[in-house]
Amino acid sequence: MLPRVFIDWNIDGEYAGRLIFELYSDKVPKTAENFKSLCTGERGSDEATGNSLTYKNSISHRIIKGFMIQFGDITNGNGTGGLSIYGGKFEDENFDLKHTKRGQLSMANAGPDTNGSQVFVTFCPCPHLDGRHVVFGELAKGKGLLRRLENTQTVDNDFPAVDVRIVDSGLVREGEDDGVPPLSIGDHEDYPEDDDAETEKPEVALEIAQSIKDKGAQCFKQQDVEGALDQWEKAIRYLDVNPVLPEETANVTKALYSTTRVQLYLNASLAALKLNKAPVAESMATKAIRVPPTKSQDIAKGLYRRALAKSARKNDAGALDDLHYAIKVEPQDKNIHSQIATLEKKVEGFKLKEKQVYSKMFE
Repeated sequence: MLPRVFIDWNIDGEYAGRLIFELYSDKVPKTAENFKSLCTGERGSDEATGNSLTYKNSISHRIIKGFMIQFGDITNGNGTGGLSIYGGKFEDENFDLKHTKRGQLSMANAGPDTNGSQVFVTFCPCPHLDGRHVVFGELAKGKGLLRRLENTQTVDNDFPAVDVRIVDSGLVREGEDDGVPPLSIGDHEDYPEDDDAETEKPEVALEIAQSIKDKGAQCFKQQDVEGALDQWEKAIRYLDVNPVLPEETANVTKALYSTTRVQLYLNASLAALKLNKAPVAESMATKAIRVPPTKSQDIAKGLYRRALAKSARKNDAGALDDLHYAIKVEPQDKNIHSQIATLEKKVEGFKLKEKQVYSKMFE
C-alpha cells in the first residue's frame, strides 16, 4: 500500500480542513520520502542551518486559480527558500509521471536538480511542466478544500490576500481514521465542479440546492451557525452553475429557482451577521435584493440585514439609507422602525460629541 499523509490548513486564522495525499513511493521513493518526512517532522532540524525540517506552521505563498497552489518554503516563506531532508537541494529523480490531471503533487524547483521542500498541487492538467518537475503523489481526499484554496483571493505576485497556513501534518497509518469523513449517501461534494451530478440541468441543480438548504436549516436549528452558513453557501454554488436559465426551462422551475436563491441569500446573510462576518452578510443581502422578481417582504428583509451589516462596518449613514428605503416597502415592520430610532440616536450622539470637540478647539 502506498503511503498517505495529511495536511491541515487554516485560512485567515480559521481551520479550513484536511488534504490527504497518496505518495508514489514505488515510482519516486526519494522524492516521496522527502515529502513524507517533512510532513511528519521526523528528521528534526537540519544540521547545517538549524532549520526545522517540517511543514508545520509554514504558509502557501502562491495560488494561481486554474493552475496550481504552491507551498513548502520552510525557511523564508516567500518562495525564495526551502530545504530538503537530504541537506540543501537534491536531484530530479525521474520524469516518468506526467502532469495529467487536477490534484497532482509535484516538486517546485529553480531549474534542474534543485528540489528542496517547495511543492505544488495542480488545479488542471499541466503538460508544459512535464520533463521539468517531478510528479510524486496525488490528492486522495479533500477535493472541496482544494477548490476552496484555489478560490482564495490573491494580491501581488499571486500571494494569498489572507494567511493560508499549514497547522498540522503527518502520516496516515494503515488502518487508522484519516480524519476526512466520506460523503454520506445522497450527499454532494462541496463544489459542483467536483460532483458527478448533471448540475448543468437546472432542475437537477435546484433539487440538490434545496436539499442542501434544508441541511443548513437543521444546523441553524441546532445552534450550529457556522455549519449552517457553510451549507447555505454550498447550496448557492450549485444554483450558480446555471446563472441564467435556458428559455425552455419550465416556469415552475424558474419560479422555484428564484425563490430558493432569495431564501439562501437571506439565510446566509442572517448567519453571517450572527458570526460577526459583516462583509459576507452585506454581500448576501445585496444579492437577495437584486434577484427578480422579489417579494416586498423579502426586499425589506434584505435591506434590514444589509443595514445591520453596514452599521457593523461603521457605515451608519448607509445603514440608515437602507432602513428608510425598507420602511417604505414594509411600513408596519416594527424591527425596522426600532433600528431606525437606534441608529438616528447613535448618529445624533456622534454629531453632538463632534460639535463639542470642535468648540473646545476655538476656546
